[in-house]
Amino acid sequence: MAGGFKIMDILLFFFFPFLSLFLIFLIPSRFKNFIFLFSIFLILIHFSYFLYFIFKNEIPFFQKIRWIKFFNINLSFYIDNLSISLIILNFIIFITGLLFSIKEIEERVKEFLIWCFLLLAGINGVFISSDLFLFFLSWEFMLIPMFFIIKDWGYEKREYASFKFLIYTMTGSSFLITGILITVFYFKNLKGFFSFDIFEISKISLPYNLEKILFFLFIISFLIKIPLFPFHTWLPDAHTQAPSFGSAILAGILLKTGAYGILRIILNFFPNFSKEIKDIIIILSLFNIIYSPLMAIVQKDLKRLIAYSSIGHMGFITVGIFTFEKEGIQGSIFQIFNHGITISALFMIAGAIYKRKGTREIEKLGGLASKIPILSFIFALFMLSGIGLPGLNNFAGEFLIIYALFKNNVFVAMISLIGIILTCAYFLTAYRKSIFGEYKGEEIRDLRINEILSFIPLIFLIFYLGLYPKIFLENFKEITLWK
Repeated sequence: MAGGFKIMDILLFFFFPFLSLFLIFLIPSRFKNFIFLFSIFLILIHFSYFLYFIFKNEIPFFQKIRWIKFFNINLSFYIDNLSISLIILNFIIFITGLLFSIKEIEERVKEFLIWCFLLLAGINGVFISSDLFLFFLSWEFMLIPMFFIIKDWGYEKREYASFKFLIYTMTGSSFLITGILITVFYFKNLKGFFSFDIFEISKISLPYNLEKILFFLFIISFLIKIPLFPFHTWLPDAHTQAPSFGSAILAGILLKTGAYGILRIILNFFPNFSKEIKDIIIILSLFNIIYSPLMAIVQKDLKRLIAYSSIGHMGFITVGIFTFEKEGIQGSIFQIFNHGITISALFMIAGAIYKRKGTREIEKLGGLASKIPILSFIFALFMLSGIGLPGLNNFAGEFLIIYALFKNNVFVAMISLIGIILTCAYFLTAYRKSIFGEYKGEEIRDLRINEILSFIPLIFLIFYLGLYPKIFLENFKEITLWK
């Protein structure tokens, strides 16, 4: 009986966004603000239910429900501390992003929110699936809503950016499904039955040549999503053209599914070859860490500058994972969460400035501090968070990653420090040019109440996790990814 309740618990969590869609459909489209507020209320209920779920059930949580018997495909769900942290991050960004967007998205609101709920379902599905087929379905399911959010509610070149996003990510997906099918059929030849179960597959030994092939098929898909150099070129366009909510979700949580895939699948399926190839991944990560700040320094568009900063910070996450040091992996997991908080806020700030000034060109923004002091102050907080100021959230994670790098290779660690210096340079320069100086232009108003409310939980988190990182890190004292 208890098992039956557990099954109902996880199914309710998994399908809650689809139940929410039904309720949204019933509301007439003309009640735009009400639809927005009701959608946020439904996501808050969903989030509250998830918190109730993790306190009610033993963690790690595992449940398997028979689905497609012939291929032994199941609705298999696995939730541990890594899953929990990313699902919480997902809910935080969705709630704050939608609250911020109430006055930004004013056309086809119901359609926009329908895509948002489908996106929420897809992302959560990735973080709780322990069946490769269900993982792939969720992986694909989250791409289509993001494509339409960029295409239909983005800026001038939104169609170009949305199709570029789709082409890159679908290319990655073709590598992923190929890797999954080869893995499953090899398991069938070895064991005599099909299995998509990640637990079972991770226990088999792969021939060396097959392990190499499968490693590259899986990791290319994840590196495109992160994105790691040289697969990064789709991201600046997608961020620049997406609405604020789209950019916040894309940078704050969608990119993190690539890092999650490495932690969940790559390190468990291919532990030996991952260590052989780690130097190449670290070199590619260093390209992110150095190249992206250099690109950010020369950007004229504030949002595009933030996009390149995101690429650089994701480089720190991958380099930390592939140190194969406990501190490096802990720091990377912490940075996955911290970067999501900081970068989503920065994209919302860029959206707020654009709505008031009609431009994101840094040289045309000067003097904002005298006209919009609240927004300028919030911008300063998250800019300093992005730099990694001690006492704010990004410092502890970056420190752990750099410490792990010094344990591995002092030269590589010193190169990564150059990336931090360059990050300080472009953030401080952009802030000085856009916020200080003489204001030119029409009168503008400061943040609305919904915008202020959207930033409050994010501000709380950058201070809380910065001053008390133990609350997060103590959940990852032992790096056990599936067991």
